[in-house]
Amino acid sequence: MEICDPNLSRYTWFRSNPIMKARVEFFLISEELMTLVDKIEINPGYRTDHSFVELTIVLSNFLKGKGFWKFNNSLLKNMNYVKQVKEIIQSMKEKYASSKLQ
Repeated sequence: MEICDPNLSRYTWFRSNPIMKARVEFFLISEELMTLVDKIEINPGYRTDHSFVELTIVLSNFLKGKGFWKFNNSLLKNMNYVKQVKEIIQSMKEKYASSKLQ
């Protein structure tokens, strides 16, 4: 099922010097979710050279089945994993601390 016009030139990444553009070409989602997609929009990002792609799914028609998500806590014994997660968290805190809206 095609949702957007593939011939429409809407870009999700820009660079001004040299001028370059790129775009997200497709999403990979299940056929079940595809029937729930309401719209897709490209919106400008804040303080970034990327736009964000908003994919709206109508969940009111979704039949929830039995299931749950469980974190694999054995990863917490892997010190390399723990170190990487801590570094990512610290990096994101530093990155977005200076970009808070006033």
